Amino acid sequence: MVTNFENKFGSSNNIRADLGVVRECMSYLRSQDSEFDEYISKTPCIIVGGTNGKGSTSSYLATFFTNFGVSCGLYTSPHLVEELERIYIGDSFIDDSEFDDIYSKLKQILGKRFDDLTYFEKMTIFSGYVFFKKNTKINIFEVGMGGVFDATNIFPAETSVITGISLDHTKYLGSTLDEIFEQKAGIIHGRQSFWSDLGGVSTQKKNQIKQRVVSQGCMVYEYGTSWIYREDRGEFSICMDPQEEVIFKVPHSIKDIKVLSKNFALSTVVFRFIIERYGFGIDKSDLDRRIEKILKKDWSNEVRVRVEEKESVSKVVISDEKLRLPPTLFGRYQKIELQFDDGSVKVLRVDVCHNEDGVKNFTIRVKQIGRTEGKPLVALVSIFKDKDYKTVIKMLQGVFDRIYIFQSGSERSVTKEEIFPFLTGDGSTKFYTSFDLLWKDCKDIYYDFWVCGSVYGVGEILKYFKIYPRRIYDRR
Repeated sequence: MVTNFENKFGSSNNIRADLGVVRECMSYLRSQDSEFDEYISKTPCIIVGGTNGKGSTSSYLATFFTNFGVSCGLYTSPHLVEELERIYIGDSFIDDSEFDDIYSKLKQILGKRFDDLTYFEKMTIFSGYVFFKKNTKINIFEVGMGGVFDATNIFPAETSVITGISLDHTKYLGSTLDEIFEQKAGIIHGRQSFWSDLGGVSTQKKNQIKQRVVSQGCMVYEYGTSWIYREDRGEFSICMDPQEEVIFKVPHSIKDIKVLSKNFALSTVVFRFIIERYGFGIDKSDLDRRIEKILKKDWSNEVRVRVEEKESVSKVVISDEKLRLPPTLFGRYQKIELQFDDGSVKVLRVDVCHNEDGVKNFTIRVKQIGRTEGKPLVALVSIFKDKDYKTVIKMLQGVFDRIYIFQSGSERSVTKEEIFPFLTGDGSTKFYTSFDLLWKDCKDIYYDFWVCGSVYGVGEILKYFKIYPRRIYDRR
């Protein structure tokens, strides 16, 4: 694990609604390193924004390129346990020594300019410099929050992708879907933009933004016009060329999870377009057949880890229950099986959903899998006070028999005072001031545990059981 990371990058809680400082810093870096400047100018990149789904869409895209032999950089956020989970080369991480070397070089060039950046701005510039040093051929940047003022805008992305829009970060982005879409559309600067199903955003707002970006020379490929997902058939069609419609089947493993199927379809649409445009030395004569072959590939794997330094837990088995998800999607729809020294087993099913739409999809998955006979469904929840936690808890109470809410180490985590109105006298909804106290209370019970509410909360549980994604996938 990288030491003194916070000393180098600072706190992750600071937000700046202004790109002036980070753009000036990027401009200076390019002026001081001509090879980096040339790399940024010639290397295509994709910026992916939206409310829910930008992480899975980015990961699917990166996995497509990797499977086609194209060296791809992926920058995603937030992380679960370790900061460098945010940066991938293909489906691998950079190691600690590489981090130290690249960080030292970057800091040497930028000096105090680097210190003046926020945490996210530093990570964003750093990721671009990592990709430069690793000589990737295409890079994908997942937006942190919003779009207009997001630091990923410092990269000249010819391609932008907008996934679904829903209410989240309303303090910063606005209280309506139209206002939020206006912010998200701030990433559209290049030659082409791909939009998912933006249900809830008014037609007037969509047309307004479309007219604006088209007037600036950007082609817009919309859901329902240029591509469409047909849930009843388990397929999606691409019809960007009026003379041609190409149909692909959604992988059987995810066809029952609508949000993943749509994101998978969107990533396929974008990938096919990028290959057609940039080539990357790939023979395009049988491109669609090769894409079909990739769609049938099992990207996931079951990982068995012997956990050291954690009393009584001897082994952890991690899987995505045959959903065939990319390894870069750690913490999404994942099953974690804890095997104890005494032979007993506890199962946690985790997902990092943290807003109303995400939790809605999560509960659909809960109902699909169902409960183990004779056992109650139990949700382990950690959620932030700046989310619509009241709505989320009510949704969970409608599905789960018991809800155990725990306060994470983040200052944004809900407190007992805020949760108090939802606590029940029969103990079906409880509150704990830490996960450690919660787990001690569950020591001798073997329920169906489902974990959700925040990336931070899921990460805290992984850390508790000494589960580190970077270390796990370094040993595959």
